[in-house]
Amino acid sequence: MKKTIEMQTPLQVETIPVIYVLSRRGDGTNDNPVRHVHQYWSEEGNLLAEKDEIERFKLNTNVK
Repeated sequence: MKKTIEMQTPLQVETIPVIYVLSRRGDGTNDNPVRHVHQYWSEEGNLLAEKDEIERFKLNTNVK
């Protein structure tokens, strides 16, 4: 079942500087495969968001 997100008109929109980091994570085992991690950091060094591709690997291991 796919979740739907109800979108409303934004109250504010602005462009802000962020630092994008692409790195690798994992040790190569089935439980912890090597994958890409996308991170967005503020200029002050605070992690704003992270996308770990581990979910993609979990989905692929369930396919028979």
